[in-house]
Amino acid sequence: LQFFDADTGWAGGQQLFPLPQDPFLLLTTDGGKTWRQEPVFGENADYHFGSIQELYFASRTNGSLIVDRSSGGDPGPFALYETQNGGDAWTIKEQSGKPLHVKGAPAPDADWRVRVDGATKAFLLERRQGDRWTSHASFAVNLGFCKLGAQ
Repeated sequence: LQFFDADTGWAGGQQLFPLPQDPFLLLTTDGGKTWRQEPVFGENADYHFGSIQELYFASRTNGSLIVDRSSGGDPGPFALYETQNGGDAWTIKEQSGKPLHVKGAPAPDADWRVRVDGATKAFLLERRQGDRWTSHASFAVNLGFCKLGAQ
């Protein structure tokens, strides 16, 4: 999760079932009032497995992220992607069998967090204010269905 200013921010995510796949970004330009989802992998990608490990935007338009694609068996399971348009489209820049890191990314901000709230079945974006956390946005969790068939 990163906010560049009071209006512009990004949150990384991925589908988790059956394996981490189809990583995406949620983008906001109105301080978190509304969000839109953009995929990291293009529609014609040969792979869909992976999870976002690191994310950093140096400006409203230029950003980088690291995807761990080890679940898909791709050569060089770690990949560096870059965007020049705020996260609307991503281009792969580097692959490695060893973990990669986004150059220039600052240490994570301990005053923001994302947590799961079981009661509301949502992810909550929260900010620390003194001794307490205040909610700034929430995202529904879609768990799907699991059916057990007779064996």
